[in-house]
Amino acid sequence: MTRIVVSAVLLPLVLLGASIAPAFADAAWDACLKAPQRVCIFDEALRMAQTINGDNSRVEALVIIAAGEFRAGLTDESATNRRLAMQAAQSVKNESDREAALARVAFADGVAGASTEALQIAQSINGARDRSLALAAAAVAQKKVGLVKEAAETFATAIAAAGAVEPETRRLWALLRIAGKQADEGFAKEARTTLESALQIAQSEEPGFGRALALADVTYKQLAVGDIDGALRIARTIDDATNRDFEIGAVAEALAGAGRLPEALEVAGALEMVRPRAIALAAIAEAQAKAGLAKEAAADFEQAHQAALTAPEQQDRAWALSSIATALAGAGLAQQSAAEFTTARQAAKAVDFESSRNLALSIVTRNLAEAGAAPEATELALAISDAMSRAQVLASIAVQQAKAGKASDALRTTQAIDDPGVRVGALDGIAELLPD
Repeated sequence: MTRIVVSAVLLPLVLLGASIAPAFADAAWDACLKAPQRVCIFDEALRMAQTINGDNSRVEALVIIAAGEFRAGLTDESATNRRLAMQAAQSVKNESDREAALARVAFADGVAGASTEALQIAQSINGARDRSLALAAAAVAQKKVGLVKEAAETFATAIAAAGAVEPETRRLWALLRIAGKQADEGFAKEARTTLESALQIAQSEEPGFGRALALADVTYKQLAVGDIDGALRIARTIDDATNRDFEIGAVAEALAGAGRLPEALEVAGALEMVRPRAIALAAIAEAQAKAGLAKEAAADFEQAHQAALTAPEQQDRAWALSSIATALAGAGLAQQSAAEFTTARQAAKAVDFESSRNLALSIVTRNLAEAGAAPEATELALAISDAMSRAQVLASIAVQQAKAGKASDALRTTQAIDDPGVRVGALDGIAELLPD
């Protein structure tokens, strides 16, 4: 009988997922735990994908595997699983669901540079949203094989298709997705134009929460494509104070990451809400520490800490404190980071409402994992009562372990994930992080 070694911290989590234990009890998986290789990890991911009941969820899992395999250099395996994903997508009975599944397959084709297949999928889709996304995937594929002019033209066709998406909120979402792909493939000017179209939609919304969310989405994408100044201009136009401060705080963090510390401090200093101000100041302090500005970093870390302690809600306090702790770890201040995490855990556990407490615990757990404290993160995950939230947090822990070069530990962590779709994503992340 194969014996799987599980740490004392992980054992309770594995018991939570006891129903899926047989999937791991074989010699191949045991060998993979001892000597992780991309092939055996993707084999386990495929086995998990085959246990998923929902058609769309199974397609999504197969797409994740196929794309990951291609990025990992397993081109034959990727082609096989793209075909399996296509067959599964075509078997979906509901037309809208089927077209969404086909667009996901086109994404995998885009990663693999299979432009002909992606274009064929796009042509088979009637719905404007999914057709636009499939066309964007085809453009990505064309760019990968050197068809730059054709890729630009296909991106333009994708944008035209997105113009027919209704309602406008969905059109905005489609344009943001396309803009991100354009930026990723080096079409920076075109991405900015697409984002301008998305901004016009957001600005056309009636003043209120919906408009604020739309502008926040555009701000986030501006940051994602590297346009910090544009993101700041948009964020400042958000009329809802809460969303405005959160987005401006994200801009301050981006400015710090770009080394623009005086500007970052100016932007952070104007924030009224405690949580975004504390998190932004911590990001600035980390950047200062890495730039050799130890005195300034210490002052801003202390300012961030004091701000976090004034948060009126325990959830916000836990979020801010754990973000500060992560920044302290990034600055090499391990002892201070551990102390800050202790306070953050206490705040998270003190949240009254279960759903809010689960969110706070998830955030602190993810930050612990990012800071390299996987054992503490795994132990805290036990306190999360919602199964899906717990699964997603464990997946984050596993990926962080793999980033730290602890692939065997990461794979053992995945054994505690009792959702097969989430486990597939975690396994893919680990496999792609293995050295060549």
